[in-house]
Amino acid sequence: MDAELAKTIAAYGGLGLGLVNLAHSMYKDYWRKARLEVFVGDARIRTEVDGSYDIEVPIQLRGKGGTVTLRSAEIRSKTYITPELKHSRPIGLVMDHPGRSLLDVPFQDFGAELGRRSEGGYEFSTLKLEDKDAKFVVVAERVIVPRGPDGYWEWSLGGWELVLHHSAGESAIPFEFKRHSTDKNPNRYTAN
Repeated sequence: MDAELAKTIAAYGGLGLGLVNLAHSMYKDYWRKARLEVFVGDARIRTEVDGSYDIEVPIQLRGKGGTVTLRSAEIRSKTYITPELKHSRPIGLVMDHPGRSLLDVPFQDFGAELGRRSEGGYEFSTLKLEDKDAKFVVVAERVIVPRGPDGYWEWSLGGWELVLHHSAGESAIPFEFKRHSTDKNPNRYTAN
């Protein structure tokens, strides 16, 4: 083998090795970063008493590519929720999804059922998902809205999003509320 051929082979070998190292670094630093996949199920709402809304938002979380730690969560609306809450409502406590709708519980028993289930609940900010871990949780609560001079605030069914702040960044997933079958007051909602 002559010297010129050896130099050419060495040059291409070095180039190939450099490309392999570059690809490995890119994979390690960019493509394999931890991320969070979030799916919002059918969000439901009902009211039986003016000024009181029961909501339920099922959420499926899946960690990919590494450990993801949740920091905070909120539901946001394009319109005012109430004068105090403005456009967002923080989410504190979540519960494992019970496998059925919590709104199937009678309206008068809903508060007690939430209290019972919240004993096994946990703060959203303590959730940690490893690679390929999945968690199916539900946000359920009774929201009391104030009475204005012309009546109680109406709840907007559309224009909502779930916003999660986590170690891999921020996720915002749009969703809409649907009236639950046990809803007794269809006139307490707005379209968006």
